[in-house]
Amino acid sequence: MAKVPVFKAVNITKTYQLGDIEVKALQSVNLEIYSGEFICFFGQSGCGKSTLLSLIAGLQGPSSGEIYVRGEKLSGLDNEGLAKYRRSKIGIVFQSFNLIPSMNIVENIALPLTFARISKKQRLERAKSLLETVGLSKYADHTSSQLSGGQQQRVAIARSLVTAPWILLADEPTGNLDSKSANEVMRLLISLNRKSKRTVILITHNPEYLDYADRVFFMQDGKIVKTQVNSKVKDVEDVDKVEHISDELKEAAKEVGAVKAVDEKAKGKKAKTEEEAVDSPEDTIPDTETVEPTETAEIPEPEAEAPEVEEEKK
Repeated sequence: MAKVPVFKAVNITKTYQLGDIEVKALQSVNLEIYSGEFICFFGQSGCGKSTLLSLIAGLQGPSSGEIYVRGEKLSGLDNEGLAKYRRSKIGIVFQSFNLIPSMNIVENIALPLTFARISKKQRLERAKSLLETVGLSKYADHTSSQLSGGQQQRVAIARSLVTAPWILLADEPTGNLDSKSANEVMRLLISLNRKSKRTVILITHNPEYLDYADRVFFMQDGKIVKTQVNSKVKDVEDVDKVEHISDELKEAAKEVGAVKAVDEKAKGKKAKTEEEAVDSPEDTIPDTETVEPTETAEIPEPEAEAPEVEEEKK
């Protein structure tokens, strides 16, 4: 019996035409992602990470190749089918929070359910439950301008979960945050993966996060140049620790020319942590207590797993 991948890419390419210049954003990408995995796509800016995420999300199609979601071709879906896929099967967290300033936090979280024809009462109840999950219940009536960056990103994560998706896509979710807020967001993403069994796909150029992934796809010039299975996956309690990444991941980074970035990032984190310990800023918006998804709050369950299918006999 073979398990069906949640996501599968077969010989994916993506090109853009900029005047007379053809830009190859992705070249011959092949990969499989399975339910419950924590995946990192790692590489420097411009390597094709966000383009690949947009293909997984169905926001655009590949120039060639096929994308399968639970065995179904995305190219076989019409506009209505793609809209349903984006609305109910995936949740997306962006680097920018994309909260609507005229709505309070609960209304922001509940917004995606408006298009699912769910009653207002049910929408608000689910949104309040998720607000408790991310540890921000007391801010329910606040607007986004009254929250810190880390708090806004946690609200964005709650919004991404409100339709009970089974894949959570996070595109540089800590890119606009200070180190403390970034740790809070990472702690939340890791806990959602470990405790709620969500498949999490993290797009990052930050090597600090590689040790939390089950597998790391190293990207360069639109290609996946190496896939590394992480044999020593760190858990949520390790988020605040100042450590170098594991030797096996560092060796993988070295093979694809990213080891310098890994070393510099690790040194920078250690220096910054020591500096913050001596002189903590007091003029920022407080980001509340350390947060993990609560055991009591109800997190909508993702759809049932895809059935296992038998391997075709050759």
